[in-house]
Amino acid sequence: MEASDSKHPGTPTSSVSGNGHSSSFSMNGPSSSPSMHGVSSKFTSIRGPLEHSLPFHPLPLHATHAQENPHYGTYSAMQPNSHHHPNPAAIVRENPAHASEHVQVLKKSKKDFQPYHTFLPQHSSHERNMEPSPAAVDIASQSPIQKPIPSVNLPAQSSWHGIINAQQATQSHANSGVPNLNSSRPSAFYDPTQAADLAARRLSVQAWGNKQLPHVDPHLWVIMEKEKQRQCKTIELVASENYTSQAVIEALGSHLTNKYSEGMPGARLYCGNENIDQIENLCIERALKAFHLEPSMWGVNVQPYSCTTANFAVYTALLQPKDRIMGLDSPSGGHLSHGYYTPSRKKVSGASIFFESFPYRVNSAGYIDFTDLERIALTYRPKLLICGASAYPREWDYSKFRDIADRCGAILMCDMAHISGLVAAQQCNSPFQYCDIVTSTTHKSLRGPRGGIIFFRKGQKRKSAGDDADHYDFEAKINFAVSHSIQGGPHNNRTAALAVALLQVDTPEFKAHICQVLKNAKALAAALQKKDCKMVTGGTDNHLMLWDLRPFKLTGMHFEKVCEKSGIILNKNAVYGDSGAMAPGGVRMGTPAMTSRGCLEEDFEIIAEFLYSALQIAMKVRNEQGHSQKAFLKGLQDNEEIEELRARVEKFALSFEMPGLDKGA
Repeated sequence: MEASDSKHPGTPTSSVSGNGHSSSFSMNGPSSSPSMHGVSSKFTSIRGPLEHSLPFHPLPLHATHAQENPHYGTYSAMQPNSHHHPNPAAIVRENPAHASEHVQVLKKSKKDFQPYHTFLPQHSSHERNMEPSPAAVDIASQSPIQKPIPSVNLPAQSSWHGIINAQQATQSHANSGVPNLNSSRPSAFYDPTQAADLAARRLSVQAWGNKQLPHVDPHLWVIMEKEKQRQCKTIELVASENYTSQAVIEALGSHLTNKYSEGMPGARLYCGNENIDQIENLCIERALKAFHLEPSMWGVNVQPYSCTTANFAVYTALLQPKDRIMGLDSPSGGHLSHGYYTPSRKKVSGASIFFESFPYRVNSAGYIDFTDLERIALTYRPKLLICGASAYPREWDYSKFRDIADRCGAILMCDMAHISGLVAAQQCNSPFQYCDIVTSTTHKSLRGPRGGIIFFRKGQKRKSAGDDADHYDFEAKINFAVSHSIQGGPHNNRTAALAVALLQVDTPEFKAHICQVLKNAKALAAALQKKDCKMVTGGTDNHLMLWDLRPFKLTGMHFEKVCEKSGIILNKNAVYGDSGAMAPGGVRMGTPAMTSRGCLEEDFEIIAEFLYSALQIAMKVRNEQGHSQKAFLKGLQDNEEIEELRARVEKFALSFEMPGLDKGA
């Protein structure tokens, strides 16, 4: 590497000719230069021999940590505001081999140092007005845009900064530690004799452990930034998707992912889990409180990786192989994990592979047929009866399920994955009054991290046919099924993120949010019905609706593709009478995600206009290209009407904030 010093020590420059790319930096601001992989290297950086082979700029020493201890105040790599002393961090990075030969001890006061201004990729998206701010990545050029982050605190008075000559320190038996400028470990634990191999010791941390994602994997980072832009620019109507909070995202990306904690709180396979136990117990406490449950009557397991995993853990805990279960048929709106198999008897889910499944269905109006359900249950005698669905727009009558379960001697389980947020906000019927087991996802309407959760009854048992037990025995069985039968160690970062989400759920603001979700769903359904669009069951009682497209001679797949090209994200879905899942006759839509971005009823009326425009385009393409999937998709290429609709959709979407991406105050 060739380096030339400027007239001002505060603004050195460097260049690398290894692969034809040059780079420069300024301690007072960023510089612009090309870099490999199409990623601009506009990052402040001090380069040394270790970085010659890297196609991108590593983060400087000062960009990773600022730590505090009682002896040295707050540390970061600092720029000496002096013409007499070099930056000690630069000495190590520029020539690690000579670190032990450097005999300077820098003892400077607060006025002699100023922080570097570090430039990192911008992570916010846009403001709440109709003019979107620049996204974090210019997709056309795939170059990151920089944004200065606040300077870290200055070091305390009379702090030590520098590298002590190892031989001199040994001879004088010095006992004052050398602070590792980028470690959270107190400098009092450092022996000065480590100075000789300080660069080598830092290699595993600085060259691998403390580099940020844009520097470690710029290719992946660009893809992630593209996904961020996609989320900002599109209208999200998938009923099972939502936007979580910045606080949840911070917990998910935390150091808690480092710890193994297989087992339950107080009974782990590994030691060192005292803090993890506190986090999980806090999450359990908040889960019960968020759903208004008495700890003496209900328990909860917060470890499942997903609701499908949670459901299978319940089956494993309470059933024997080949025991009988009953759940809502998938074409009627049920979930695959409830035991679905195809009309040709192909077993799709683990539940249908290991257990005998017989589904119940909705009637021609789209409502659950309780008469048929009762007849089947009393004949089939399932050991587990499941209520809950992934595409059912109406309220659940849990009392009828309870009566049928008692009459046939079945355990009653509810999968409330879609409506858990509504249940917590007490804006729909609660399954906890009647059910023995309740499972859920932790994202969707709950707005937490992705994962699952299992609630189970405790205490004195409700009597049912053929059951003589006095107390529920679910807790030990379910906990063992989750850990260790189905899963290994829980994801502690997710547990912490769920604890954060449950704290947010237990607020008046969340209840107001859910009320708005329901208002928006009714507004969207009503706006489409005014345009002679058929909603299954004639409307909705919750956050989702099913749109039957068969009157327009369209399939859900055709309409889904037109919407996706136009920037509207929803999903095809079976409706009553469909012969197969490959070409369903409808689409499913939900309002939680766009409500989380701030949409109100009038905004969903605009969204209805976009959807109707997409419908007109889909019918036109079908008339021109025919019904075959290949011909239809060809008709969507370079379609001017789609491009015009997409531009309107993007302008609309970008006028709303993005939870977790737009940094608040």
